[in-house]
Amino acid sequence: MSCDLDRTFAEMRRSLPKDSRSRSYSFSTASFPSCPDRIETDQLFITTAMHGYDMGYRADVVKFHAKKETFQELGLLILAVVFWPGGCRTHIVLNHPRSAIKNLVVSYSGLTARSSGHKTKPDHFTFLPEKIDKYPWKRWGAQFWPLSSFPTFSLTNMKEFVVSESDWASRDTVKGFGDDDANIRLADLLLNLGYSDESEIVLEGEGGNRGVGINSAEAAFEVCQDKDVIGSRG
Repeated sequence: MSCDLDRTFAEMRRSLPKDSRSRSYSFSTASFPSCPDRIETDQLFITTAMHGYDMGYRADVVKFHAKKETFQELGLLILAVVFWPGGCRTHIVLNHPRSAIKNLVVSYSGLTARSSGHKTKPDHFTFLPEKIDKYPWKRWGAQFWPLSSFPTFSLTNMKEFVVSESDWASRDTVKGFGDDDANIRLADLLLNLGYSDESEIVLEGEGGNRGVGINSAEAAFEVCQDKDVIGSRG
């Protein structure tokens, strides 16, 4: 096992509420003494697929595979990026041999532009465990939440330069996840995966049950068993 996510965030993960009936947990800048700029893991892998809809429309899908604990640690990393003063960018190198995606880049600029013309920065986030459904935001949809508050998953390469068919076929990087609303919404979802009975959580685009932002690939999070990730280098 080689997982900087676990080495960095396992202690904080173990301090999270034990179940969905437990007390809330508050995060702020003081919660994260550091924000790593590069980490590696073989306990998370991402595959790619296509989701076909009626009328010939197809959407890219990025599928995250990990244990519940790893998903929670990824959620904590996203919060560290959001609450780091001035913003942060973390490059996660995915070493699992089954991972079609080799790089996951999480970034936030430190400020979010609002429709009134001013900018805000995150102050704190209170996490309250709750059960989540396979399509966790289906009942809200775009009519209740602004599209900017849904996370985005950009399937690209590290240069963010995809022009030719070869470039398109060899995309090996996912970059995300938007403004502070979008990042924290995704982090909350990943933390709650630790309490969920669902084996897969799905975030679809405008063709389905809205769960991602504009021009985003769709995303799915599949909960793995130990045997699917441990010993991945063997």
